[in-house]
Amino acid sequence: MFKYVGLLSLLLGCRFFGLFVVMPLLTLYVLNLEGGSLFYAGIALGIYALSQMIFQVPFGALSDRFGRKILISIGILIFVIGSIVCAYAPNAHWLIVGRFLQGVGAIGGVVSAMIADIVVEEKRTKAMAIMGGSISLSFTLAIIIGSTMGISGVESVHNLFILSAVLSILSILLLYPIPKIDEVYYQYKIQSGFKEILYNRNLHIISLTNFLQKFCLTLSFILIPTLLQEKFSIQSDGLWKLYVPAALLGVLAMGPSSIFAEKKGFFRAVLGVGVVLFICSYVLMLKTSSEIIFMFGVILFFIGFSLHEPIMQSLASRFIKTYQKGKGLGMFTSIGYLGSFCGGILGSSILSWYQNGYLLEIVCGIGILWLFSLKLMHAPKYLKNLYLPLESHLLQRLHGIENIKGVSEWYINQTEKRVIIRYNTAFINEENLKERLL
Repeated sequence: MFKYVGLLSLLLGCRFFGLFVVMPLLTLYVLNLEGGSLFYAGIALGIYALSQMIFQVPFGALSDRFGRKILISIGILIFVIGSIVCAYAPNAHWLIVGRFLQGVGAIGGVVSAMIADIVVEEKRTKAMAIMGGSISLSFTLAIIIGSTMGISGVESVHNLFILSAVLSILSILLLYPIPKIDEVYYQYKIQSGFKEILYNRNLHIISLTNFLQKFCLTLSFILIPTLLQEKFSIQSDGLWKLYVPAALLGVLAMGPSSIFAEKKGFFRAVLGVGVVLFICSYVLMLKTSSEIIFMFGVILFFIGFSLHEPIMQSLASRFIKTYQKGKGLGMFTSIGYLGSFCGGILGSSILSWYQNGYLLEIVCGIGILWLFSLKLMHAPKYLKNLYLPLESHLLQRLHGIENIKGVSEWYINQTEKRVIIRYNTAFINEENLKERLL
């Protein structure tokens, strides 16, 4: 089972590697293209996220009808076409078209659904963690390899797009060992509605965090190379000296982040520290005239990003009832993609029109409001799931169980013939819950 999870995670990692690997050099590359400008660089950085936001729901719906494998293959082929367009783009406009196509192949949600189809209910959290880890690892490798390629000059971005296309074609082969999986059917006490999601304050706050984190990430890929050129005359061949140590230290921060959040329940504290590091990093990068302090600012930024990344998806899923997950996580993911797009557009606009004049004030103001919003979020420390075999006598006792204090929801996995009960250990423990049911 987990062999197939590993294959799918590797496949998705290859796709995200292809999206991220050009990020460190893309701003400088666009500026060297015909018709290139800082504004177009921002569009090129963020436009893939806009197309992913638009096409992820249609891809998911089509995969339900025609099968996961075929839609994943189509999505990868579209990504390959986009990469080739980018590699041979004669000007900034064609590069933007290629980046848009890269995002059209929005297979992330389809891969997640396929993993959910393969893995039994109890192991699903671990499987999603493996998938999330592969994306985080692909991001780190992409930043290291992409910035290191800058030693050969900014023109090496052409080779990075070709590498992305080749890896994506090869990744299709990872699909074939995976057997056809029957669809998993669920039965819920309550039918899905959107009204409850609209009033879910915690989901809105973590979605805002996702938006702002992705906004800051895209903005950093415009800001860092631009400031390095302006302040220290460092070109593409020197970017690796900042990105490589920053990316590696960011990876080291992921472990403690997950432990404090997932094991200890300190979700808000970890997210808050990440926001503070974002603010400090921008203060250092925008105000310093020292190359060493600027580098320290970059490192703080990537550590802050890495504190957030492993726990946001997990936290969002905890704030959503099972029968709402399709809509709720779709909204959460889409808002993150919108943040990436806005970070490119608004960030490049501010730098183009006002230079650095208002950027620090904007970032600090957003950061303070961001911290305040996290204070309003309730951290779900005590939620657990109880898994029981579906038996006729148990089915009769389930009715009204949601009225027991501490029981959040229950539903039936008809494919696996299991009852899943989500409960809050602050009010009821597993033994007491079983006594009432068995």
